[in-house]
Amino acid sequence: MEGAGLQQYRDAMRQLDEANRAAGAVTGTRPASIQPAATPDAEMARRRDIINSQYRQARAMLGSLPAGSDGPQIVEAVAVEGQVVVEGGAREQFYNQLKTDLQYTISEAFVGNLMVLHSYDPRSGRFLEQKDYELESLSTEIRVPTVMGKQCTRWSSGSPQVCTRWASFFSHEVDEGERYPAFSAEVVNASTLDEGRIEIEASAARIDFPGNDHVTRLTSGCTDARWTLSRVEFETLFERGEIVLRQEIGRSEGPAPGCRAGSTLTLYLRLAGKAPPTAVCEQAPDVRIQIVKPEQQSRHVFSDEYALPEHSNRLALELEARVEPARLADSIEWIVPEMPGSTRSTVPASASLTPRGARLQVIYQGLPEDYKAFGPKTVTARVQVGACSVEDSREVKLFYPRDAMNNPEGKYRNWFYYWRQTPAALPMGQNVRLEFGGTAFDLCAGEHVMAIYKPDHLYKAIHICDLTAKLDRQFALTVPRVSRGDRSTLETYQLFTFTHIDTFAVIVLHEFAHFNHHHTWWSGKSDEQRAREDVDGDGVPDRLEHEMGFVVPKFQTFWGDHEDFRNINGDEEFLAYETAYDYPVGKFDEYDWGKPGKNWMDD
Repeated sequence: MEGAGLQQYRDAMRQLDEANRAAGAVTGTRPASIQPAATPDAEMARRRDIINSQYRQARAMLGSLPAGSDGPQIVEAVAVEGQVVVEGGAREQFYNQLKTDLQYTISEAFVGNLMVLHSYDPRSGRFLEQKDYELESLSTEIRVPTVMGKQCTRWSSGSPQVCTRWASFFSHEVDEGERYPAFSAEVVNASTLDEGRIEIEASAARIDFPGNDHVTRLTSGCTDARWTLSRVEFETLFERGEIVLRQEIGRSEGPAPGCRAGSTLTLYLRLAGKAPPTAVCEQAPDVRIQIVKPEQQSRHVFSDEYALPEHSNRLALELEARVEPARLADSIEWIVPEMPGSTRSTVPASASLTPRGARLQVIYQGLPEDYKAFGPKTVTARVQVGACSVEDSREVKLFYPRDAMNNPEGKYRNWFYYWRQTPAALPMGQNVRLEFGGTAFDLCAGEHVMAIYKPDHLYKAIHICDLTAKLDRQFALTVPRVSRGDRSTLETYQLFTFTHIDTFAVIVLHEFAHFNHHHTWWSGKSDEQRAREDVDGDGVPDRLEHEMGFVVPKFQTFWGDHEDFRNINGDEEFLAYETAYDYPVGKFDEYDWGKPGKNWMDD
């Protein structure tokens, strides 16, 4: 419920607006509203209208200034837009033990007005070449596409202390104060300093990350960056239409919340409307264009390797469009997806990046190097009409054959090559070495073994077995649903089934738990030392078991007598299975562009 003061303020604004409009009716002018607009885009447009209306009035009066008078500065507003992207996180140690490890990506879009301060010289009757600048902005969208990590919530007694319970981070919350019309909605500002330097400050939204224990909570600490540019450097914005600035903002120490080393903030600032190379016609009643092929949301996949090179490792897009009048058919220009690493050709042949014609075939030869080349892409057909264009677009989805081995390295399955590049391969946000397949003497040959960790030998890696050979077409994997924090899972027989990229992510989490336990508890210790510290042989040091909810001397505290669950194989293995309990199914769907996969289910 709004306070009386705020309601009175809004009533006063409405009354002033009505008076303003009445005055405009008398003078024949259209005054801008003095009330804040409903959206940030509209609010920036409202402010820009006010500034530029005053600019035009002032400019019209400059010619009447006496030659000896002081030169005024008048302000013109130019629409800008952009994005701030933070690749950040936090990492904290506690007596040489990992306490907090968090990684996140924050993307905040904004609109703004760049105020150009023109200085007028009455003697020459002209504006000076040098200008000053200020910038104001408002947030339009806040996204957090990636968040993963953990924080220790319970430490063992005794010395050395080790973590016995973790809170995981998979979700985020945005404070409403970061969104318009709140006062914290400003994202980027700029001002002119002495000697013509321009200072730019960018501040991303602060994000809260609630832990899965519903108690622990972290806040983003990587939020701010500042640059100082010369006037010449800043004015490249007008020449190129965009400025991109990047700064490393990590710090080794400082106030909480922390910002881990290597964190970056990138600012993309561009003149509004400069992103498309050609403006789209608002009205072109005599010209119509429609894409016939490809169809909206159609799926296209690279071929596998074949004996005939012309059919091998290729993806073809059939393009067809109709235009009225038909005489413009040869003028249809196509904008198609870029796929770095693939060789693109056109039939009929064209060396242009935007080939022309009513019917074309675009062929990509060789799978790209980066997983980002796949997924939703846009195909656009357009016809130039004077200074603008008439266009039509279709969204298509590009895929790779999941189980083939025709990726650029060609040493392992495509799913492993591309998924290893994604956040699904970062257990709890940790960078860990992943290898494909096992060795001739390890457990990958076992029917139920999906991965193996190699602690102090064989490159300290996690080896992911060939899931194509071991699982069905859906990569379906069923595991026990267990958690010490959920009593029902300790009393009732429960199972999870994961598929596709979720299976990969859960396997990586599981093996990373083993990997982490080994390096926390056992690395560098002899078999005799391990035997003394782990009498029941369950993989967990006896001194920690009580605090972790386990029982010594039981080898497997929970479900040890169950016909199926006793195959969990000890308390340490129970901890590894526990990592799947709060895994958010579907978290990595946006990275799964294999056929079959989360985005290409079997027909």
